[in-house]
Amino acid sequence: MTDSPRSTRPFRRDGPTWFLYLVLAVFGFQQSVLGSTLPFLRAEFGYDPIQIGWHFTSYAGGLVASGLLGGWLLPRLGLGPLVRGAAVAMVLAVLSIAQARGFAGTLTAAIAMGLTGGVLQSAVQAGLAWHQAEH
Repeated sequence: MTDSPRSTRPFRRDGPTWFLYLVLAVFGFQQSVLGSTLPFLRAEFGYDPIQIGWHFTSYAGGLVASGLLGGWLLPRLGLGPLVRGAAVAMVLAVLSIAQARGFAGTLTAAIAMGLTGGVLQSAVQAGLAWHQAEH
């Protein structure tokens, strides 16, 4: 069996590809924010270990729910507006955890971070697949 190339054109990282890579890097930063901020929130609000665990569970729940939301939003908004909108929403969700007051606020921010981050991640992957379809 011989290896046949899938494309005769070499892979090229053009402007849209680099933009999607950059947005994915912002998502990578967002993933580390929750774990980095929870010790400070624990000290400020006196959260116990169970309450801290609820934040990670809520973040994961938001990521799971993002699969449903992203699949619903993509045909309605289109890829470009979805990527840009999800990126802005994700940054706002990250900023909201620093502004939240109390358990309900920080928990809501954790859910929003998971939801927006998951939508963004799936939109970026779809964008790369569509933009670099021959690869």
